Formats: sequence, C-alpha cells, structure tokens
Amino acid sequence: NLGLAYQAGDPRIVALLEDAGNTLGRAIIHLISALNLNRILIAGNLTGCGEGFLTPIQGQVQNGVLPALAQPTEVGFATLGDDIVDEQEHTAGRQQSGNTGDGVKSGCQAV
Repeated sequence: NLGLAYQAGDPRIVALLEDAGNTLGRAIIHLISALNLNRILIAGNLTGCGEGFLTPIQGQVQNGVLPALAQPTEVGFATLGDDIVDEQEHTAGRQQSGNTGDGVKSGCQAV
C-alpha cells in the first residue's frame, strides 16, 4: 500500500505524494481566495500518508495566498477517520448504479 511504500522511502511514492499534495494545495489556494476560509480539513484514505501529503499542501497555501489570508487559515486532516469517505462512496455507488460496493479501500492506509 502507499503508506508502507512512503514510510519505506520509495522515491516514486514520495514524489507522487508530493505532486498530489502540491496539486491539491493549488486548488485549496483558490478556495481560500474566493471564499476567505479559515479552516480546511482533508478527509480520506490519503490522510494516512501523514506529513508526506500534508506538508506540500500547506506549503502551497503559505506561498500562494495573500499573507493576510494565509495566516489565519488552518489546513489539516479531519479526525473522523476513513469511515466518513467509505460511507460517502458507498452511498454514492448505490445511488448511481444500485451497487452496494465491495468495501475495498484504496490510497494510503494508516499503519
């Protein structure tokens, strides 16, 4: 899984998480600029990758938003766990296709 590969220092996974974090960080910049948000919480399986995913996001926000907006903005992980995303995926899958889903998780798992 990605979490184990990241912890083992696999350079491809480290680069992948950094790139994903930078991309999400750039998207979050637009949310902060447009909506003047002061807290953004990220949920889902990739949160299990920890700092390897969060640090690039926070770096993009600090460097890409006006200082007056970046200072009071907290970007972090939701503490609700993976179940919040699993339930949303499960519900969306049933609504779209009538499928109840197979419960398979992807992304980083907390280890």
